[in-house]
Amino acid sequence: MKIKLTLHEAIVVVLIGKPNRTATTKEISDKVNERGLYKQKDGDPVESNQIMARTKLSNGRYHHLLENEEPGIVSLKNFDESI
Repeated sequence: MKIKLTLHEAIVVVLIGKPNRTATTKEISDKVNERGLYKQKDGDPVESNQIMARTKLSNGRYHHLLENEEPGIVSLKNFDESI
């Protein structure tokens, strides 16, 4: 059975595997698509602008997970490496 992730969950999965838990929105979208972590309802691949839009919600709904370091760069917030 294939597990379906939400887009913000897929972003977290990608960031966990990155040095400093930080990546560009392009790197994130490429990895999400490459690994098949998230598919849009219409089957189109995720674009970097969708990653940016979702992470901008980090100031609201996803602020406990994601942080915009600077334009186009996202990091996983408060990551505990002992987990």
